Amino acid sequence: MLDSVASPQAVTRIIRKLFSVCGEPYDLGGSARYVTLSIGASLFPRDGYDIPTLLKRADQAMYLAKRAGKNRV
Repeated sequence: MLDSVASPQAVTRIIRKLFSVCGEPYDLGGSARYVTLSIGASLFPRDGYDIPTLLKRADQAMYLAKRAGKNRV
């Protein structure tokens, strides 16, 4: 069983921070490059009670985000 539970608000803050950091251009050899993200998240216990189930649901969510376009959660 999992030891701790992250609130939906905490997960949202982490995801926003990831998008913020990754939204900045990276200098690669004098050329600006950008990173896009497709993130899938799952929450205990809403989306599952064990790690394999939570990972499966997060993976499913990520593929839904990818289908919706770039830079999605």
